[in-house]
This record gives sequence, structure tokens and C-alpha cells, in this order.
Amino acid sequence: MQLIQESIDNVEMNKHVTSQEEFDSEFDELILKISSVKDELNLPDDLNLDQILDQIYFKNPVTAMQDHANRIINDINKIKNIQFCKKEYAFYSALIESSNTEPIRPFTAKQQTEFYSNVHAHQTSAEFRMNCLTLFEDS
Repeated sequence: MQLIQESIDNVEMNKHVTSQEEFDSEFDELILKISSVKDELNLPDDLNLDQILDQIYFKNPVTAMQDHANRIINDINKIKNIQFCKKEYAFYSALIESSNTEPIRPFTAKQQTEFYSNVHAHQTSAEFRMNCLTLFEDS
């Protein structure tokens, strides 16, 4: 009986080590992606990041949460904000390009579902989480 238990323990330990190794390699890949921002990618000229931050800033904060949000907005590093926006812009641009739609025709229900599914997958991904952690690491 003890021999069976030891075998089960060994199998479970190997599963844990394997999953940990897979996580480590996935994490390493994410770090490489984060550190290799495409500098040649430009944001649209009419996209004013300072104006966007100004619009979400609470002019007359009433609650502690609004005060806290304002402090976070004040602490955002401009360079990191630009890098974050470039990554997001690149992702969404590629997603729109790959959606196989024509400008004169509306999206079909299937295309909308696929688009929203891809957006959701991105926003719940480890890569997006790491991008957010990088953006807000000073807050």
C-alpha cells in the first residue's frame, strides 16, 4: 500500500514540476515580448494620450476611490503609457485587419462574436496582465 502511495506522490510531484516549468517558460516568453516594444509603430496623430488621461481625471473628487484614481493617474509614467498604448494599438489593429471585414459591409453576428471573443481572451491573458503591471508598477 505504501508503495502505491509513493508512486502516486511521485506522479503528482512530476506533474507539479512539469506545470511549473511550463509556467516558467511562458513567463519568460512574456518578459521577452514586454521588453521588445516595437518602436517603429506609431500611434495615430489624433490620439492625444494626455487628453485621455485628463478626461478620466476627477476634477472635484468626492470619494476616497476618486482621490486614489487621481493619484494613480498622476503617477503614470509617460514613456510606459506610450509603450502600453502602442502594444494595445498593435494588438487591436492586427485583430481588425484579421477580421476579414469590408468597410462597406456591416459585421456579421459570427464576426462580432469572434471579435469579442478575441478581445476577451486578450484582456484576460497573462500578457495583458503583465503589460498592465508594467504600466502601473509605480502605483
